[in-house]
Amino acid sequence: MSVAKDRPRAPRFAAPGSKALRTGAFFKSVIPAVALAALATPTLFAAPALFDSAPAQAATAPTVHSFAAQPKLVDTTNTHWVETDEGVIVIDTQRVFPEAERAVRHIQRTGKPVLGIFITHAHTDHYGGLSLFKAAFPDAPVFAAAETTRSMREDSRGYNAARKARHGDIFPSQAVISANLPDRTIDDGDVVELGGLSFEVHKMGPSEAEVTSMLYLRDHDLLFVGDLINDGFVPAPLESLDNWLVQLDEIEARYAADTTIYIGHGPHGPLGPALAAQRAYLEDLGAAVTAAIGDGVLDGAEAEAIAFDLEARYPYWHGVGGNARIEVLSAVAGFVAEQRGAEVRSDAAFR
Repeated sequence: MSVAKDRPRAPRFAAPGSKALRTGAFFKSVIPAVALAALATPTLFAAPALFDSAPAQAATAPTVHSFAAQPKLVDTTNTHWVETDEGVIVIDTQRVFPEAERAVRHIQRTGKPVLGIFITHAHTDHYGGLSLFKAAFPDAPVFAAAETTRSMREDSRGYNAARKARHGDIFPSQAVISANLPDRTIDDGDVVELGGLSFEVHKMGPSEAEVTSMLYLRDHDLLFVGDLINDGFVPAPLESLDNWLVQLDEIEARYAADTTIYIGHGPHGPLGPALAAQRAYLEDLGAAVTAAIGDGVLDGAEAEAIAFDLEARYPYWHGVGGNARIEVLSAVAGFVAEQRGAEVRSDAAFR
């Protein structure tokens, strides 16, 4: 495994004028210790070499597997893993312990070592299960952007505390999260060599999350986008809707329409139609909020009206994080209004 920094760096993706990011005894869970011991299987997993002087390309195309959490507990967040002849590379680690445990068991069925784990961004549905993954695969390095690791450690957005309050014993405490942080830092333009594959890191600035580290396998035209593109779930521009639209334009310009994308919520498929659908929703949301805040205020009735109209346009979408669709839509209307300088007098919020 190596992180190559001597290759030409890709341009950073951040919308003009965007503001700097804000900062803000081992784990015990409901999963019995005996279950963790069974998961760990340390004899199966060998530590990868820190640096490969001449990494070889995989002899055959990698196989990508996915596990989608069951919506009964929270929502259907995805964990993906790329299987090569040499081992497995994991992308994101679920939110709650029971679903993370199931994902780990699926990965262990490959019978191959886990060579690395990537965390795409600092939302709890992508790292809540990381402590369990690290217990099961202790030799696997964990990669994330510096901003992602900092947010996990400092809980600058309050996501960890909110999720712990909601989910109790099936979500890690802040102490557990802080004891199981990523241990490798990746940045835009880095190339991480794992399992005979070259993962190109393309980092996006504030939009859906504070930072998203997309991962591209150029030789196989596979792109892991985190939550920058969704399918069937309400996208939430928690940081900047306008930046997100700029980033979609950059993604469209950079990759082919038939590039296969693996996303945080929903099935994989070609980039083109998924990106167009994502853009349409964001544009609809932005236009509705702009129309409502002509007086500089978004009140509860206006937020509810926006949510009701969007629900009619996107009738098959689901809420996220255990929130109903109408709750998410009402809350994101408030987020966008705040981003555009309006006063928000709505109490709609994620729980």
